[in-house]
Amino acid sequence: MGSNRETGPGMSSWNHVGTGCLLLALSILGCTRHAPPPPAAGATPRLQAARVGSTPQGPVTVLLTAELLGYTEPCGCTVELQEGGIDRLATAVRQARQESSASILLDGGDLLTGEVPIPAGRRDQELLRQELLLSLFGELGYDGLVPGEIEAGLPGGLPALDEVLRRHGLTRVQSNLAASPSGPTRESLLLEGGGLRLGVLGLSDPALLTLPAETDRRSPAWLPLTRDLVARQVAGLRGLGATQILVIGHTDRRTARRLLEGQTGIDFWLVAHGSQDTTEVEQVGEAHLLELWTQGRRLGRLELTPGEDPGGPLVPARDPATDGQAAGVQRRIDHLRRGLALLTAPAQEELRQQRASLLTEAEAELAALQRRPPPGTPGSFRWRLVSLGEQVPRDPTVEQRRLAFNRSLVELAHRRTEQAPPPPPGGSRYLGAASCRPCHEQEHAQWLTTPHATALERLAARGKDFDDECVGCHVTGYRQPGGAVLGQLGPLAGVGCESCHGPASRHAETPDEVEMPPAKVDPGVCTACHNQRHSPRFDPATYQPKVLGPGHGQPSVATPVATD
Repeated sequence: MGSNRETGPGMSSWNHVGTGCLLLALSILGCTRHAPPPPAAGATPRLQAARVGSTPQGPVTVLLTAELLGYTEPCGCTVELQEGGIDRLATAVRQARQESSASILLDGGDLLTGEVPIPAGRRDQELLRQELLLSLFGELGYDGLVPGEIEAGLPGGLPALDEVLRRHGLTRVQSNLAASPSGPTRESLLLEGGGLRLGVLGLSDPALLTLPAETDRRSPAWLPLTRDLVARQVAGLRGLGATQILVIGHTDRRTARRLLEGQTGIDFWLVAHGSQDTTEVEQVGEAHLLELWTQGRRLGRLELTPGEDPGGPLVPARDPATDGQAAGVQRRIDHLRRGLALLTAPAQEELRQQRASLLTEAEAELAALQRRPPPGTPGSFRWRLVSLGEQVPRDPTVEQRRLAFNRSLVELAHRRTEQAPPPPPGGSRYLGAASCRPCHEQEHAQWLTTPHATALERLAARGKDFDDECVGCHVTGYRQPGGAVLGQLGPLAGVGCESCHGPASRHAETPDEVEMPPAKVDPGVCTACHNQRHSPRFDPATYQPKVLGPGHGQPSVATPVATD
């Protein structure tokens, strides 16, 4: 980030200054704790870091986001998914900064959209979404963004992304580049504040890349993630005087554990890909693994309170989750003790020893939880996830920009000339549920009682009925041969009969000659939309019966016969 950026209320006060490429000595200056191994022969690490100015002594708050996936507001079928939104994020960031004398704001990637490559018909919308999100992140004062496979797979790849980042004063942090970084890219950050020097590495797993042909030659190569590469980068930051090191790893949890095996010098590792909704902090060696949930539903807060020795290890502080963990461990201990009391036969001695070993481990785990100090104790840290639910007010300015973005999508849709692809020769077009009613009146009446019938209306009530990212799961035959496209939905609004049973024009023309597919619907039809991202609790066996009724998977209701 440029050192001349002006700061305002709620914005970062960190003053970034590029230090250029540095050749690092093998000694670890100013820190004797967990010295990492020296670089391999012939592989002296280079490090291009961005430094920041100092702030008053005291706790440092590191604010973290990841896997926003382009969501500007909440999306999902269940109550717990109605969290998030960029307007709530803005409020939460500004409130956190008011509560801390020193704060850092970082993102772990997969920020701009939910899939790559972006369908050609959606690129105009995605450019607007990208501009909205990156301009907001620039105004909030993000200190660094670690790219994920989404950013690498955008049209033009990372070089095109860098142009936008530069325009908004943002810095890309990429520690496993094959080539020397340039433009707004840094291999690492060194952030000074509150008596700490926090070194930040950004590692993006190339195994996640699915680059389209148009970007694979333009995007700088990502080096494979190895323990040796990580150790060299850690040594580099320690050599610059980092007292704590945070790795933002755009990797899954399994890869993070593998890279941390036998590793020294890392204090925290944020899992920024495929993360779970948990506040549990897992310790792997010296490092603490942290996770964030997806779609901007949480803001991570890592609160660091240095002790007398700024380079000393930080221990986790107590929080409400600690009490829950302790209760769970106590239940496990009670269960093991009851089981041991029953293992009295000589033939059970081996099993008894195994259970006794598990009991010893559980008792040690409980003791460690009970020893945790209160939050704010010198030499401690606290990790918590701030839920961006209704309790967080929407920032009014950002809310207006979000609503303006939704309105701009309507204008784009009206200018489009896209047509749905034609059905194959002899194939059927989609007609809409109203065309089924004359012959299937009971089924149609049952469908009208389900949320599927009003799916698009509910989307329209939120102003999202022209968002390509959303519409496909709220209409029938979206972008399918003979189906619907944005701005030309007509009778295909709502999740109608043909969403499950397929296009019906030929059946409607000659019902005796052309039969529809079997009535039983494959669960995969449902999970195309009711997936882990939008319906994490969806179970076909539980929810499919909810759309059934008389004549629709259940016995028909007989129509009374008129009599004289």
